[in-house]
Amino acid sequence: MSPSPIPLLIEHFVDRYNSELGCACPGFTPEAIEALANGSWRGSVLELENVVARALIFAYDREVDVADLASALGGESPETPFTWNLRGATRNFERQHILQALATCDNNKIDAARALGIGLSSLYRKLEELKILNLTATEGGFRRTHPTPVKAPLAEATIGG
Repeated sequence: MSPSPIPLLIEHFVDRYNSELGCACPGFTPEAIEALANGSWRGSVLELENVVARALIFAYDREVDVADLASALGGESPETPFTWNLRGATRNFERQHILQALATCDNNKIDAARALGIGLSSLYRKLEELKILNLTATEGGFRRTHPTPVKAPLAEATIGG
């Protein structure tokens, strides 16, 4: 039987998302890799990729461990490491919140700004301030040379009429 491709895929996704999300995660612990390798992915590389990207958002600059994978493996959501420094805690929360919005919106900055309830220029300012670098150059699958301004948060939109 051939070895599992999961560790190689994890390594590839760590390299990719460290670059795209501006993270400095050194990788996954052996226990986290084993947990993912033993998971049921049913051939869905995209599902594994999403789990790895989400784990990197929460880990940011530390190694991903099994606790970071809890929500993907059927447990509780990972928690942000505690810090007494209010500015540091606020910055960590803001960074993770923006990264999660971007991940949820497939890196579409217009949709992420709308979901966050801020203007597009404010989002770009935050991306620079929080050193969130190298996100994909396309937005929503195509290049926008003149982004349209965001007027209302996504939360105010109604579904079905």
